[in-house]
Amino acid sequence: MCLDNNATDLKVRVYVDGLPLFRSSKISLWPIMMLVEPLTKPFCVAISCRESKPELNVFVENLVAEIRR
Repeated sequence: MCLDNNATDLKVRVYVDGLPLFRSSKISLWPIMMLVEPLTKPFCVAISCRESKPELNVFVENLVAEIRR
């Protein structure tokens, strides 16, 4: 995809959704997906395996810090 040379805005979308691994367990797989419009299709940036939803705020803070470098 070719971007307009005058384009200055990108949209970053982050998605999180849990997938139960077993019926008899509370453990779930939590992929964290990202989409950068208009450049990419959704892609996986992290995967967490746990009993509760990962704290998205912690992930987003780290992501923003990395982007600003």
